[in-house]
Amino acid sequence: MKRKIIILISIWVISTLLLSNIWSEVLSDNEKNSEEQIDITIGVKKVIPPQIYLYIEKNLDRKFSDAAEKTEYIEGFSEGFKSSLVYKSYSETWTGSKMRDEGFKAGRKIGLTELLPDGLKDISLTDYGFIDGDAEGFLYFAFEQSDFRPIDSDEIWWVLNSDVVSRHSSKYNEIRKRINIDKNYDKFAIYAKIKGYFSPESSRGYGHMGRYNREIYIVEVLEIRKSTDNDKNKRKE
Repeated sequence: MKRKIIILISIWVISTLLLSNIWSEVLSDNEKNSEEQIDITIGVKKVIPPQIYLYIEKNLDRKFSDAAEKTEYIEGFSEGFKSSLVYKSYSETWTGSKMRDEGFKAGRKIGLTELLPDGLKDISLTDYGFIDGDAEGFLYFAFEQSDFRPIDSDEIWWVLNSDVVSRHSSKYNEIRKRINIDKNYDKFAIYAKIKGYFSPESSRGYGHMGRYNREIYIVEVLEIRKSTDNDKNKRKE
């Protein structure tokens, strides 16, 4: 009997130790996964296509005073190249610093060349973390404002190509004129459903003064009309 008790106690101790080790490994794996997720999230907030890095490392004949200066140049170059995918007649530089502006101009110039280098010719907005899809919300364009307010969120998105709305939908201009949107400053007066590409969220911000949560590139205006009270009530503020 004594021997059986000793055996049972031994089994219990061994089982407890094994379970403890397994649980420790599970916790460790969860912590690692959590850290990896955090790293992924941080990376998404500042997406630079790897092709940009490779191109600059291979072709850039320029000296930098330190790593921070080089990083600013690469960020500017990446943004300049992205602008060439969106604007064909855009001459402004990316704001931030002299080094970023220099990189912006260089990236944009290369992006607008007819014969793109092999490493860059296949880059699209999806390489910058954009995803394609549909969204519904409110459009408002004014001086230094290019707004799309998604209906189910409190965010504001910077419309990269606001001209697409007036070009492809005469309804926008008709509604705008009829309700005198500029005088009333009604940011929710025009409802639209659009198809396009949506950027990742950025802690730095997008658009004028960095006030916007995301960027949106509109491919098609699926529906546009004067908004209703029901539309406005769905908006989260």
